[in-house]
Amino acid sequence: MPKTIHVSLDIEGALANWPRRQFKGMLRDENGLLLSPDEARRELLRLLGSGVKFIPVGKCDNFDTNVGCLGHSAENTGSAI
Repeated sequence: MPKTIHVSLDIEGALANWPRRQFKGMLRDENGLLLSPDEARRELLRLLGSGVKFIPVGKCDNFDTNVGCLGHSAENTGSAI
């Protein structure tokens, strides 16, 4: 049966490889305001320090912060893309 896997962000990889500008507009705070690139990097460092390795890029109801999306039946998502 086809399986859909949602995109996730490898926090350690992003912190190691992305230039500062890549973090612009990436994350929002609890009030919905966009974080600056420096604030976003600090938040990702905080998450990594707490044991979170991956964050979802979009909505995913079957997500593990150590490995990413665990997969979804293509029947349940309506698409294999």
